[in-house]
Parts: sequence; C-alpha cells; structure tokens
Amino acid sequence: MQSAPLSVKAIYKSTWKTLKAHLLFILAVIAITSAIQFPINFFKGYTSNEILALILTILSWLASSVIAIGLINTFLNLIDTNTRQFPYLYNKIHLFLQYIIASSIFGIIITLGFILLIVPGIIWAIQFQFYSYLIVDKNLNFKQALKQSKALTKGYKKKLFLLGASLLFLNLLGLLAFGYGTLLTIPLSTLILAHTYRVLNPHLDTPQEEIKPVPPESEVFIENPEETINPTNIVDEPPPIISPEELK
Repeated sequence: MQSAPLSVKAIYKSTWKTLKAHLLFILAVIAITSAIQFPINFFKGYTSNEILALILTILSWLASSVIAIGLINTFLNLIDTNTRQFPYLYNKIHLFLQYIIASSIFGIIITLGFILLIVPGIIWAIQFQFYSYLIVDKNLNFKQALKQSKALTKGYKKKLFLLGASLLFLNLLGLLAFGYGTLLTIPLSTLILAHTYRVLNPHLDTPQEEIKPVPPESEVFIENPEETINPTNIVDEPPPIISPEELK
C-alpha cells in the first residue's frame, strides 16, 4: 500500500518532532535496552575463551532480536497514538520465532547478494528491510513479511537508498565511540525507520472491511437497491371462494 511521496527530509523532520515531544521517554527506553545489551557486549569484548565468545555472540544476537521487537512496537505505538507505553517493549515477545527466522533469511539473502555483485545485495537490503516492522505491526509470519516488504518498497528504492546511507553514517559514528555509541544510534535508527515505514504503510484507525448494516425487517430488497417494497403497504386479497358445483 503506497501513500504520499517519500521525503528523506520530511522523515528526519517528523523524527525530530517525536524526539522533542517524547525525549525523556525515548531516553528511558534506550536506557532499558542498553541495560540488557551492554553487559553481554562488554564481556564478549574482553573474553579470550573462544567457546564463551561464541555463546555470548549468540546471546547478543538473541537479545538484539528481543530488543528490536520491543523498540519497533514501542515506537510505532508512539507514532500512531502519541502515547508512552513501556509494556510495548515486551508485549509482542510471542513474535520472537517469526522474527528470528525472517532475520536469518534476510541475512542469507543480503550475504548472497553481496557475494554476487554487491549491487544485488544493496537492492535486496532495501526491498526486504521492513520485514521486522511488518511482523510486529501486522503479526505476519516470516514469509508474508518478506513478500510484503518487497511490495511496500516498490517505487521508493532511490529515496530509501539515500535514507539507508544516512543511517549507515549515523551508526558508523556510533561505532567510533568504541562501539558503545550504537546503543544510542541503533534505537534512533529504529525510530527513523518506524516513521519511514508508517509513511509507506499508514496506520488505519478504521477496519479495512466495512460491515454493512442489516436492513430493517420491513424492507425487502429487489434487483434495484434503490427501490424497496414495504410489506405493510401490500394489501393481501382474500382467496377465491369455490362452490361445491365447481369441485365436481
């Protein structure tokens, strides 16, 4: 479902407005997610045991997935309802398995794309980047999410490439701060992408399928829906009286 033309400038502007309006809440959310991720990354960086490092790497990936689900859910709710809700950080944890499967497939697709000629990897990264938002927002399975992400980004690849390049630069700045700056830049990137996703796939306050009201019992519809017959206006004629002679 495509909506208004996508503008990178407008995306950053709307993100900045959200930041200003909900700064303390967003900082609190970042603090909570950092408290989960920081200890794992800290010990992973200082361990010399290869097996322990592998275990911590897997743990870090799993924790990052849980955090990503929570951030996406929280920020989409913030954008849609303008309300601050901490429970949104964990109330869609049941989507974890679908997220993990989709994330793994996405990683394989991008890796293959970069092995081929780099360019396919960039194109596929743009096409499938919103799989996580679709899983969280629409409760889709991994296959549906990847397919709909491709449809969602159709016609917007150039703008999304520019946006992706700016986010890459933002997260590189985070890496320069000994890698710990990403604890701030990744949530901000998620917020920016949440705004982008919401432009491409607007939130609907009303049901997609409208339930038609049942017509009053006094109306019987005929082929032309504009014409109705009211049974109360029909005068029933009494049945004809048959004489005994006629029965013979």
